[in-house]
Amino acid sequence: LYGTPYAAGGVALSILLMGQVVNLATGAVGPLLLIGGHQRILFLLSGLVLSVNALLCFFLIPAYGMKGAAVANAVSVACLYLLCLFFVRWKMNIWPYDRRYVKGLVAILFAIASAFVVKLWMQASLVLEVVAQGMVIVFVFVSILYLLQFDKEDEVIIDIVRKRFRFGYQVGRD
Repeated sequence: LYGTPYAAGGVALSILLMGQVVNLATGAVGPLLLIGGHQRILFLLSGLVLSVNALLCFFLIPAYGMKGAAVANAVSVACLYLLCLFFVRWKMNIWPYDRRYVKGLVAILFAIASAFVVKLWMQASLVLEVVAQGMVIVFVFVSILYLLQFDKEDEVIIDIVRKRFRFGYQVGRD
């Protein structure tokens, strides 16, 4: 999209994104430890992960350059938030997931698969391809959630979107 100078960073950015996906999936476990009075645990975990990051950087950057730095950072971020999640469960007895997350995960996997199919099938400009993938991802995601039965939270979000764009259909209303 931006030319060859940016292409070298694409792989590194994708690797960094994987660490942030773990961060996103674990939720606000860091602030939860802080407000729960477990700031010492968060401090110790941060120090441990900083040490792991420095060690990984020491070995990976000389061998792999920017990609090695990205791997070191992604692993460190993922480890920090997974460890925080473990301590939130252990110290605070809070687990942020239930069976409903499986539905969302199934819908995400189907949506990602459909994006790859669109990419393989379409031979158009990058902008058109991205727009088509976005439309297919949203359609497949919502369709899978519909087939697996909407939860109350899903209905609330759909009603907000419906009101925002003034669609006539109301979810869950008789």
